[in-house]
Amino acid sequence: MDGLATMGLARTFDGVPWSRRFRSLRFQGSVALLGKIAGQWLGAGELLDNLNAVAGLLIFAVALVILQIKRIALADYLPSVIVAPAIAFLFR
Repeated sequence: MDGLATMGLARTFDGVPWSRRFRSLRFQGSVALLGKIAGQWLGAGELLDNLNAVAGLLIFAVALVILQIKRIALADYLPSVIVAPAIAFLFR
């Protein structure tokens, strides 16, 4: 989908710099590899369930902001993605 958007915008804005494409590819690739490694460590048990619950609430908060129902400072809640599985690991 990103590729199709890039092709459509390239004609409008006289091209897309290659450096931005490769930088984005490196970033997304590193996040995917980190997720694969972390998924093996977290397992399918309670740690991953807590992480999924927190991520779901953050996505719900993004929807509230997009629909202009409630303005939420989402960056304040990003540490919860790390803290929730850590608390679950400590108290299991």
